[in-house]
Amino acid sequence: MRLPFSWTVVVALATALSVTDPATSQESQHSARQIQQALADHGYDLGTADGIWGRRSISALKAFQKANNLRQTGTLDEATSAALFPQPQVTRGPLTPIATHSHPSLREAWCSKEDNSTNKSG
Repeated sequence: MRLPFSWTVVVALATALSVTDPATSQESQHSARQIQQALADHGYDLGTADGIWGRRSISALKAFQKANNLRQTGTLDEATSAALFPQPQVTRGPLTPIATHSHPSLREAWCSKEDNSTNKSG
């Protein structure tokens, strides 16, 4: 007796097998949709960012990994996550002062405000 073939089961199984353990991967930090959108933002064609991690998503991630000289696993490991979701660089330097009285109309308004306060107290 032969059971009916179901592509849904195959896709679900393939998806489950392509995901590494969330406790040790970056996939727990980013949803499938976020990964797909990031790949699309980097110019990889994977169709619609629908949150379903299928063969097009895996192929796009492998292409991204290859282009960035990373191990081509098709899963979001730490190195791939760092390349796909770069963190902004924070620079800590001296603050640049902003001239608040440089515009003539602001200077006039500020000076007249100071003059009014001195006249009231005197």
